[in-house]
Amino acid sequence: MYLGKLGLLVHLPKLYEPIITCSRVKEELLEDQSVPEHAAIDIAFSSWLSIKEPEDVAFINKLLELNIHPGEVGVLALARESQDDNVLIIDDLAAREISRALGLKVIGTLGILLELVKNGIVSSEEAKGSLKYLVEKTTFRMSTKLYSLVLEKFEEYKG
Repeated sequence: MYLGKLGLLVHLPKLYEPIITCSRVKEELLEDQSVPEHAAIDIAFSSWLSIKEPEDVAFINKLLELNIHPGEVGVLALARESQDDNVLIIDDLAAREISRALGLKVIGTLGILLELVKNGIVSSEEAKGSLKYLVEKTTFRMSTKLYSLVLEKFEEYKG
């Protein structure tokens, strides 16, 4: 969602392939057609973002009991069921902790921003603007310490 808001969703296939999610995430992301990022998200689902449904109903139900958002539950279950070396893109702190407890690799919006700069896909300056936008114009939250650390990393990767 945040990558869509930042206009950076289009770059995700440059970092990861294939990119798979569940229908619950698709429903959530495309629910509000009035948001500016709707078109970019819709294009992603119609071109490079694949849908697959998790099958382990018992595991899904256990995660739902932990009050994890249904979209995150779906992708956690998919990653756990897969034999591949997956990277989950999740910002929700509780879902990230569960991912790590399950031994799954997890990255969030900030990590994606860092990877985009590190790989020369976006400039350090563009990433700084995106970071500022995240904090000032969206519901994204982070500590000032983390904000400073990310800015330092942008500079490090720029050099």
